[in-house]
Amino acid sequence: MKRIIYIIFTLLLLNVGLFAKGQTEESDYKEVAGKENWEYEVPIEEMEPGQYNLLIRAKDKANNEFY
Repeated sequence: MKRIIYIIFTLLLLNVGLFAKGQTEESDYKEVAGKENWEYEVPIEEMEPGQYNLLIRAKDKANNEFY
């Protein structure tokens, strides 16, 4: 029984570790100019073919973050 609990606990920690490893570094965020409308082109020529997720983060005047 202890062995099963140990295996489950290890698998949970492994999943959390792998999930956290995929987080975006602060340096990967790009600032855009403009208050209402803005554009940013993602350079996809350098990326491998595949599926990607884009995370858009915004801050208001009170420095609240929105995703």
